[in-house]
Amino acid sequence: MFRNSWIDSVLPVLEAGQVDLVDDGHEVTHGISITPAPGHTPGNIVIELNDNKCRAVMSGDTIHHPVQIERPEWSSNFCLDPLESATTRQALLERLADQDVILLPAHFAGPTAVKIVGEQPGFFYADAQ
Repeated sequence: MFRNSWIDSVLPVLEAGQVDLVDDGHEVTHGISITPAPGHTPGNIVIELNDNKCRAVMSGDTIHHPVQIERPEWSSNFCLDPLESATTRQALLERLADQDVILLPAHFAGPTAVKIVGEQPGFFYADAQ
């Protein structure tokens, strides 16, 4: 699966010279930075947005389904390293819980903008609207 997507989607971009390799924590432009989110696939990241008025995190493949907010230890069958992806997801949710930060998950059917609320032993989400 991973090899096919690499050949189909990544390799042509590399071969065309359209890739800028950056270090972890790279600030793309003022207020937009990337943070490593290992476990799902090599190079997985979250994108952090901050305009000093509103903060948001685009979780990409770190969180695939809303149930993973309540059960961050549950990884999808698409995670290459389920234990590491669960650890990354747990850390992300802990960092966002009870903060004024909007989570923008890529794979939710809806709602697509949520706030994370801490509740032991897990988390839940509230619509950010």
